[in-house]
Amino acid sequence: MKISIIKSSGPLYWYAKEIGKEFDVISYDSIRNEFRTYHGTVAGDDVALMLPDLKTLNDDQLDAYIHEINAELKKRRYDRMVNGGGSVEKR
Repeated sequence: MKISIIKSSGPLYWYAKEIGKEFDVISYDSIRNEFRTYHGTVAGDDVALMLPDLKTLNDDQLDAYIHEINAELKKRRYDRMVNGGGSVEKR
């Protein structure tokens, strides 16, 4: 799985000058919403997931990808519930 840096929540984060670059993901921490790469940890809100070819992923990578999709679905459903059932704004 790969991520693309779309922003940096802090100017001193290691990836602040890496906007637009892609990195391989080693693991994902759903509690902290952080991706671990070979270069360091990246906040989940600062990245976009790159769509992989699912056939090329091993079981652990596929499981992480499915987990991320489920987490996003739960977040959107919660946002809809809190916002009174209306559509969720794009972030």
